[in-house]
Amino acid sequence: MKKNLALPIGIQSFKEIRTNNYLYIDKTEQIFNLIESGKVYFLSRPRRFGKSLLVSTMDAFFSGKKDLFSGLKIEKLKKDWKSYPVFYFDFGGKEYKTRKDLEEKLFNILENIKSKYELSTSQTVPELIFSELIKSASEKYGKNVVVLVDEYDKALLETVENKTENEDCRSLLRGFFGVLKPCDAYLKFVFITGVTKFSKVSIFSDLNQLNDISLSTSAQDICGITQTELENYFSDEIKALACENAITEEECLKALKDKYDGYHFSKELVDVYNPYSILKTFSDRFFGTYWFETGTPTFLIKQLEHNNYDLYNFSDGVEYSIPTLMNKSDADFDIVQLLYQTGYITIKEWNKELNTFILKYPNHEVEYSFLSILMPSFLKQNQRTSDFWIREFYKDIKDGNVDSFMTRLKSIVASVPYSTDKRPCEHDFQITIYLIFTLLGQFTSAESYTNKGRIDCVVETSDIVYIFEFKVNETAQDALNQIVYKKYDEKFLSAKKKIIKIGVSFDSNTKTLSDWKYN
Repeated sequence: MKKNLALPIGIQSFKEIRTNNYLYIDKTEQIFNLIESGKVYFLSRPRRFGKSLLVSTMDAFFSGKKDLFSGLKIEKLKKDWKSYPVFYFDFGGKEYKTRKDLEEKLFNILENIKSKYELSTSQTVPELIFSELIKSASEKYGKNVVVLVDEYDKALLETVENKTENEDCRSLLRGFFGVLKPCDAYLKFVFITGVTKFSKVSIFSDLNQLNDISLSTSAQDICGITQTELENYFSDEIKALACENAITEEECLKALKDKYDGYHFSKELVDVYNPYSILKTFSDRFFGTYWFETGTPTFLIKQLEHNNYDLYNFSDGVEYSIPTLMNKSDADFDIVQLLYQTGYITIKEWNKELNTFILKYPNHEVEYSFLSILMPSFLKQNQRTSDFWIREFYKDIKDGNVDSFMTRLKSIVASVPYSTDKRPCEHDFQITIYLIFTLLGQFTSAESYTNKGRIDCVVETSDIVYIFEFKVNETAQDALNQIVYKKYDEKFLSAKKKIIKIGVSFDSNTKTLSDWKYN
């Protein structure tokens, strides 16, 4: 393995990586196998997962740039290197608010294709221009055309809250990509990537030969970084990161896995790391929240608010049928589908008999960051106030200041804007408790609050174990008695830490945390 290669943070060009001494994780064998075994593909992956680099690599391959693949696996697999006309549609780098924005992008790309391959057209409508250029390029060069599409759904996601513009953009794309089916005889290879896949009244409705490999084992690690790749390609970076943070290499690997690993894209459940977070962590030598800091769609937050979704479901796991997981309906907004496709939850288990997946948060980076963003929205506070609360809670927990912690908790519960709809106010209380205790897990070992009949919450520091029981419209003493009666503390006795049992009462009439008892 070559050493002293620069980390390609934010670089999506295969050519730039290969010619400017950047590290490249060799995915060319998977790419070769896809190209050899099929013709028209669709791949969905979350943002910042390497889709653009994958498409750029395919561009270089079909352009016949053999020199860029020197030393890579595909060099030995591919015997005859040929170049083809490549129509590369990259929808990134532009903000889409209207159909006009999308139309301008299409015209710009088509003009570049005309110029690159010295083609002409008499058409004025995007899909007709596209169709004519495919046929013209194939006839002029005597070779079929390769069509590569990156971020096809960017305009759809950015206009999702404007139904009229969203439908107009979808209609434009549906007509545009509908050209591919009648042009099949002129096509060598088609590869389309995006975050989501829209199904009903879809832009793909006429492209019935499309092979969706988003959940295929053949593509499960074609984007992202596997455990083996992490240890093989980044051995020096792992040592440096461990040294910088005064931990062992084993502890460093565990921290990387807990924070950035955990994505699965097939039934085989092969672990995949978020590549952007890994590269940034090694570059900064700090365990940050890099992927999340690149931006969370505001419409996701709004939809979670509007749908009153029980956030703690994603800690316990949401069961979802495989056939519907990847196909987002144009008519119905499915928050589970969108959260999966955008990378905020991922596959954690597969039920072979029922053909269902269990979906959960992939790792700590996503879970803590996502809930940290949601907390001020749900509690109607600003981000700075919410972050301050969590830090102050942690100080109290660490120091054993139960009354201070509970007084602070009572104040937050009192400030919650409880729903005026038919949803019971204890639901808002449960969400508040869940958010606080889950976010405390950044600093302590915290089993988040649930309402499923087991210990409501356990928070463990280096010296103290806190056992919480929450009751609605019952006394705090009743809650404390349950901890004692059910001997919740027994499993923690061997730790030889101080154990503090706390019973908490919530009054649904006054919508307050009314009392607490502890011993």
